[in-house]
Amino acid sequence: MVTSQNFQGGRLVSVFGGSKINLMSAQLAEGQHVLDTLSVFGGTTLIVPAGWSVKVEVTSIFGGFSDKRERMPNLVYDQNRVLLIKGLAIFGGGDVKSYGL
Repeated sequence: MVTSQNFQGGRLVSVFGGSKINLMSAQLAEGQHVLDTLSVFGGTTLIVPAGWSVKVEVTSIFGGFSDKRERMPNLVYDQNRVLLIKGLAIFGGGDVKSYGL
């Protein structure tokens, strides 16, 4: 579990395995921050707070990476704080999830 109150991105690598990163107790720093990911025959699950603005720009080759969060029409997404997920998924991938509000 990540508890940073000034989260500014990072790097995730999953090769022939997986990772699960829980950011529910973290606070995204102001601005756009990049989380660079590489998944080769593996995967990553990111759990983020429901109100985070997340953009996924992952190139996939026989894999995929998607934002599986349900959009809440009454929830205001903070556009001043954006998590940009960039990277590469080869025979692997990942997803972004959120639990509760």
